[in-house]
Amino acid sequence: MKKITVLLLSTLFIFCAFSSCGDDDDEYNGAIVGKWKYLRLETNVVLNPENDAAAQVIRNYVESEYGSIGEYLDMVIEFRSNGKVYLSGIQVGSYSVNGDVVKYSVQGVQAEDKVVVNGNNLVLSSEIASYFTTDVLRNLGISNPENVNVKSVSVTEYYQKQ
Repeated sequence: MKKITVLLLSTLFIFCAFSSCGDDDDEYNGAIVGKWKYLRLETNVVLNPENDAAAQVIRNYVESEYGSIGEYLDMVIEFRSNGKVYLSGIQVGSYSVNGDVVKYSVQGVQAEDKVVVNGNNLVLSSEIASYFTTDVLRNLGISNPENVNVKSVSVTEYYQKQ
């Protein structure tokens, strides 16, 4: 259940986690502050050996857990300068930015994602392959899950500044 909670929260806050060192620690700190409207979600699955059917099952699962486009169409994420994060006007947790990584805490769950801010565009990305253990693959109905090596499951969310 905790893994599912982390997965769900990561989906909502993919853009929230950055971990970089050096003098550029404030590069995205000010840039991320503001309200961001959800635009779209992309999921990329890499399996070894390739298995199109299993990849599609994983992709469908991730997209259903992250929510359908219609569900998020009106979603607005707000990062305030005081370190609080809001989802559609409701405070859901806190965040901090270090370089190009945003770390967040939502209802006791810690997560982090890579962020890119380019003008009025925010891109949040996360790698969640470690979630897809053999047991999870089996529960998703994938045949012979012990033969499926999940190399990468990347989730990217796109937002536009309001």
